[in-house]
Amino acid sequence: KDEPAAAVVGFVFNFDKLTGDQLEKLPWRQGYERAIRAALAIATGVSPDDVAITPHQRDDWHANEMGFQVGIVRYPADHVASDDPKVLAPDTLLERLREARRDETDAGFLVDGADGFDAYGSMNILAEGRAEESKDTPGTYDVKVDDFGTDPEFMPLGQRYRECERAQKRKYSRLKTKAFRSLHQHVEGEFEPFVKEDRKLIPQSLLDRIRDINHLDLRLHEFATELFEERMKESVNELEREKLPERLPI
Repeated sequence: KDEPAAAVVGFVFNFDKLTGDQLEKLPWRQGYERAIRAALAIATGVSPDDVAITPHQRDDWHANEMGFQVGIVRYPADHVASDDPKVLAPDTLLERLREARRDETDAGFLVDGADGFDAYGSMNILAEGRAEESKDTPGTYDVKVDDFGTDPEFMPLGQRYRECERAQKRKYSRLKTKAFRSLHQHVEGEFEPFVKEDRKLIPQSLLDRIRDINHLDLRLHEFATELFEERMKESVNELEREKLPERLPI
């Protein structure tokens, strides 16, 4: 648009289950574009006319095997921030995009306002940026982009390793906290581990019920234990028959 804008936020994204083959089909893509533009407009509080979806490379949907797309949200100069905390202002939108890319988490919050996008899987953010009208040179824009190269999948090996390492640590920290929350009452805001003394409090009737439900697992465990003991005895006999060299004097 030729009208002035308060800010323009752009980002590269794709969906796990949305392929480039689907995006190549014009009738299907037109319906998809209308839907995602409407969803992004709801998330950001702008008009669908202020949202654009384009292919990532050379304006060519055919050269897009992984389904990469560019989303562009234009905040008009007369844009008024919403009182609704779910509506994303430019600063908030950029920060949420940056977090989703950095933490490799689903950016589905952008399309929660519309139905049907769950079928496409997780929404992945690969790069994001913002343009604002220049205060020094009216009529031009200052552009700031967080990107890892022209290829949205590119990242230096060391940086990719650290990103994955941090993501895995956060993931297992969340899983551990969630598991302990259901096993033990927390004290002063910190979760206590589930220890042997806690197991003694489990009623015998409940333990019997668990054994009944898992009787096949118990039989498998007993068989594995017997097999382990047999092989341990064979190993001991072999070691006893083996002639070791005499101990050297010290």
